Formats: sequence, structure tokens, C-alpha cells
Amino acid sequence: MANTPEIPNTFEDFEGQQRSYDAFKEHTAKVVADAIAMWRVDPEQRLVGFIVEAATPEAELFRQLKNLPPLGPADELGGAAPRDLIVQMLQTTSPPAIDKLDDARAGPRRKLPILFIARTGCRVSVVEIEVTSP
Repeated sequence: MANTPEIPNTFEDFEGQQRSYDAFKEHTAKVVADAIAMWRVDPEQRLVGFIVEAATPEAELFRQLKNLPPLGPADELGGAAPRDLIVQMLQTTSPPAIDKLDDARAGPRRKLPILFIARTGCRVSVVEIEVTSP
């Protein structure tokens, strides 16, 4: 009998994919608002948005960055931070995620990479936003 190649299970991490979709849907407006506020203070900043599940090693680092109270076990945290700081954090916790970060461009129309970090891995989405003067 010939060997039959194994068919990969494309739904293997369906729950994780759905959770990341739901998190992006729930937190993107807050992440974008945070980034716009930061760009208005310093338009030259290179920013990354983030959404982090509480049960990840990165959660405490991001919580401290945003000076927030402790997270509950099912909580998620979202915001924006300087790209260099995000890269520095990811170098110790999730080095492969660094390559997925698109770089926001200058001007009123910008790309903001949003990194979702879960126990099962990470995903990146990029949103284009208009940054106008206050």
C-alpha cells in the first residue's frame, strides 16, 4: 500500500484565530485612538499597536508600560507604544513577531501594525489611519 500524505488540519488553531479576530474587533478603536494621541504629541514617532491576553508573559510588561492596574485572568490589554520599546520587549519574549511588524509611514495617512499576543502565539494586523491636527 502506498503512503498517503497527511492532510494538514487547517482548523487546528481555529479557536485562536477566532479569539484574535474578536480581540481586534473589540480593541482596534482604542488602540488607534491611543496611537493618534501619541502622534499628535510627537508626529515622528514610530508606533505599534498591541492587544495582549493577560495569560501571556508580555502582559505584565505592557501593563506596566501603560501604568494600569493588575489584569484579571481573562482580560486583554490594548494600546500603542513606541516601536523600539515593543521590539525590545519582543526580543526576549517573542522574537519571531518582530519580523511581522510593518513600519508606520509619516504624514497624515499612516499604517499602524497591531500585534495580538495570545498564549498560543501572535498575529499582526495593519490598519491605515488618517492623523489630522487637533
